[in-house]
Amino acid sequence: MAATLINAIATTVYAGVQIAAGGDTAMAVGHVLGILVAVLAVPFGTQLFLHLLSLDARMSDTDPLTGLRNRRGYDHSVLQLVATADRTQSQWLAVMLVDLTESNAPVLCAERLREAVAEMPFGVTASAGVATVPVNDLAGASAGAIIKQLGESADAAMYEAKRAGANQVRYRTAASPG
Repeated sequence: MAATLINAIATTVYAGVQIAAGGDTAMAVGHVLGILVAVLAVPFGTQLFLHLLSLDARMSDTDPLTGLRNRRGYDHSVLQLVATADRTQSQWLAVMLVDLTESNAPVLCAERLREAVAEMPFGVTASAGVATVPVNDLAGASAGAIIKQLGESADAAMYEAKRAGANQVRYRTAASPG
């Protein structure tokens, strides 16, 4: 791009000098300014415009037509939820899945994790509790309330799996927070 700019500027200045040498200085100045605007201002203005549009898109958390959260909105919400999570119980493992298209995906993921732990050579097993909350139930709820409700529901489901003989997965839908 730099070579193209240098070539355009050099050609424009050369053409301007040729026009000025012919006796029409005003036309030479107009020619040089017109070409410089076309070569410099238009591409840089376009780049600035695209940059501003991308900033607007990056700052948008909701779809303007539907009012629903978009990918950036979900990512932002997940980061808030993780940041406010209670990390005092380090013996627990939490896996957060977001934007799932299949309703049974959380249970299938927990089942794969449980099977992977059982296949390890250490002779350990895992009991897993899965909890979900529907996206439309999150409106107006605080991140702390969501984390607390999901944690309590998943914990209850895990103890249910342990009481049922361990090495199992149990599922619960968390009550709407708020």
